Amino acid sequence: MTHAKDLRVLAIRQALYEDIVGADVLTATALNALLDGVDSPSLPLLAGLTRREEGEAHELFNAVVNELNIAPPTPAETTPERWNLVRWLCQALVDGALKPEYAGRII
Repeated sequence: MTHAKDLRVLAIRQALYEDIVGADVLTATALNALLDGVDSPSLPLLAGLTRREEGEAHELFNAVVNELNIAPPTPAETTPERWNLVRWLCQALVDGALKPEYAGRII
């Protein structure tokens, strides 16, 4: 899995409220994505956060997700919104951005 895909998986996890990803994971994933050549204005800022600045990690991660346009649809309350999320997950599977086991568990 490339590190750009790792960013997408973290975005999905947070969007679905599965868990809150730690600042250390966000920072490390951002650094790996930078090293892979992923480009976003906020990505170097996230990758370069120090422990003292970890409080900014989630806000910067959200900026990266928006800049890279990798955010899934938000958790849905209505049936049509839920189907939009299912379609998005299926497309991520087809694109190779998600492992089938992970997407299947979410669906």
